[in-house]
Amino acid sequence: MICFRFTEGGKDACGGDSGGPLVVNGMLVGHVSLGVGRAESNQPGVYTKISHPEINSHINECLAKFE
Repeated sequence: MICFRFTEGGKDACGGDSGGPLVVNGMLVGHVSLGVGRAESNQPGVYTKISHPEINSHINECLAKFE
C-alpha cells in the first residue's frame, strides 16, 4: 500500500474512485484502494502499490491472457 496526502482539498481519492489510477510524473504507480473523507486536505488516500512483486506478477498473469 501507498498513502498520499495533499495539503489542498479536492486533489485526492474519494467515494467512487476505487480502482482509479495513481499517476506520478506520467508513470502509473498505483490504483485507488480507499480515501479518508471526500478528498479533504491533509487526509490520506490509500493506494495499491502495483510495483509490489505479488501485485505485479498478478497483473502480468492477467495481461498474458490477452497476448
